[in-house]
Amino acid sequence: MTPFDIAGMAKVNGLDAVALTDHNTCLNLPAFFHACNYYGIIPIAGMELCTAEEIHLICLFPRLESALDFSSFVEKTLLNIKNKPDIFGHQIIYSINETETYECDLLLSSASSLTLSEAFYKINSYGGICYPAHIDRPSFSVTSVLGIFPDEPPFKYFELSNADNLINISTKHQKIKTMRSLFGSDSHCLSKFGDSFGYFILDDNLPWPLKSESIINSLL
Repeated sequence: MTPFDIAGMAKVNGLDAVALTDHNTCLNLPAFFHACNYYGIIPIAGMELCTAEEIHLICLFPRLESALDFSSFVEKTLLNIKNKPDIFGHQIIYSINETETYECDLLLSSASSLTLSEAFYKINSYGGICYPAHIDRPSFSVTSVLGIFPDEPPFKYFELSNADNLINISTKHQKIKTMRSLFGSDSHCLSKFGDSFGYFILDDNLPWPLKSESIINSLL
């Protein structure tokens, strides 16, 4: 799951655009953007943030720079716990040459001190958009943690890990009937690529860096 492997697998699966959403960090995005440029894939800068309530949020940004700035902010909100690679796995940050630059010592799977509401407005301040991840799952989802889908903050979207669950979960949570659903593959291994996808209409004449910005702007 190196940045180059992810971009290459996106190419193999015929994807035109793909988001990298590592847990609580954006540090591998520069290498990912470089790899996507090589393969002709539109990269989307992202993060899967774990809030103080242990709710996962998908955060997407129109530009790499704003994502990296947000990542620096999030790092200061994480628990000061050192990673144990033999238990949680290695947290490797790659260079654009696909070499290991360093290994992140801070445990990235811990929760941020940002509440759900604080995270929503902070991400907006960086020009990004966020929405609750995999709300049909029994853990780390807004519905499993809170038992409801809250009225606040004013999310416009929610993500499902399985489109077949839409009717069942919308019956349980009436709030989401007024919202738009998104489906993500949430790929934690290369074999999961292409399990879920959506479509955006883009201007072919847009320069390459502006295409990812155009995708995020269409969601704002």
